[in-house]
Amino acid sequence: MSSVRVVIHPAGYNHVFKSRTGPIGKDFERRCELLAAHAREQIGVDSGRAKASIGVDYHKTASGDLAAHIGVNPSGRTVGYAIFHHEGTDAHRIPKRGSTGGPVLRFSAGGATLFRTSVRHPGTKANRFLSDNVRRAFG
Repeated sequence: MSSVRVVIHPAGYNHVFKSRTGPIGKDFERRCELLAAHAREQIGVDSGRAKASIGVDYHKTASGDLAAHIGVNPSGRTVGYAIFHHEGTDAHRIPKRGSTGGPVLRFSAGGATLFRTSVRHPGTKANRFLSDNVRRAFG
């Protein structure tokens, strides 16, 4: 009976499995960037701020494993309304008052510019631009 002795070389193991420059890390990074690209395609464009805020923040876990946050504000970018696009909202009232109590909401309707202190928003249909694309990138 013969036997085989396997010795794991720590530096080689770490390069293959825990480094962004190793084969696993390169594939992981490619897939993360692909997910972010698909999410940017799907989110749509209003001002473009939410689209531009989608990115990837790479880091390592406490045990040294590769990890990433993929989505809106991964590195502290601020686009607070993006979650409402992803999850959707029910109809709701948007109140707004300036420091003098005057109208501060400005929008166009029927070719006219309107100013209001509040509006009734009809709600937003969910656009799951992140979760819809996980299988495309990692499946």
